Amino acid sequence: MKAHRIPTFAFLAACLLGGALALHWRSQSRALEARLTSLAEAGAQRDAQDHQLAQKVEAGEAALASVERELDQELARAGKPDAGKKRNALSKELVQSRLREARRLAQAQEYRPALELYLWCFDIALRHPNRLGLEWANLLRELLEFSTLYPLTRDELLQRSTRFGPLLLDDPDFDPSCLIRLNKELGLSHRNMALYDQLPADSRKRASIVIFDQDSFVAAQRYPDVAAVYGYSMMNFAFERNSSGGPRPAAQAPLVRERLFTETTRDIEVLAGVNDLEHASSLASRLLALAGTAEERERIQKALTRAGHPELWGQLNP
Repeated sequence: MKAHRIPTFAFLAACLLGGALALHWRSQSRALEARLTSLAEAGAQRDAQDHQLAQKVEAGEAALASVERELDQELARAGKPDAGKKRNALSKELVQSRLREARRLAQAQEYRPALELYLWCFDIALRHPNRLGLEWANLLRELLEFSTLYPLTRDELLQRSTRFGPLLLDDPDFDPSCLIRLNKELGLSHRNMALYDQLPADSRKRASIVIFDQDSFVAAQRYPDVAAVYGYSMMNFAFERNSSGGPRPAAQAPLVRERLFTETTRDIEVLAGVNDLEHASSLASRLLALAGTAEERERIQKALTRAGHPELWGQLNP
């Protein structure tokens, strides 16, 4: 009985195909192994970042407690650390003296020690805005200007945005005003809206968040959230105030007019957005009567269109 021989060419082809398949699967196996290794490394990196963030938050809370202890100690040395008006006056005096020293150091281009004093004052403003004699919003603007000279300032402010968010949520006595303004100025309004969404529906802090970042809520078309804080009566009062022809320096006239159109078109959009069409039309018709340019008229039209009621513009322009 003769053994069947496989032709040499077919044998070689089979060998080559088998080798190619083996190489392919080996390559695929290595690629898969590399992918799994990469995912594991990425997971470890995320865990490390989360751990670092947790450490920063913990360190930040410890630093704030240290600042407050230092404040109380210096107030005690001043002689009258009572809880009344005298205590607040001493607090403001201390903060303002450190703020003056921060400015002096900044002018002398001693940026690092200046930043430390600025941040000491700002941490007090974040937790206790009433302890700052100078309005805290002015301090924030000053810090942002200082960041152009010393870029590390912005990194420190970003850390505070992260650090103080949990305090806003967990501490019932935390005043959110300074933190919300900080997030807005840093371009982090999405954090403000996220904090708003995590608060209970009856929390008074929600109103503060909207008040200090109203434009961002309107831009995100969160009209009911804004309308819950600013009703038509408040909008109408603002319109009457801004549109009154009371005596003002001539140099302020363009600013006053810009504020009138900016605030009123925003309010028109909110009213139309919550389907309060009667009041939206009333406000829009009165503002339209004051519009002197095509650009001003277009701003009213855009507000109504964004809110989903372009037909109101047609009714105002039959």
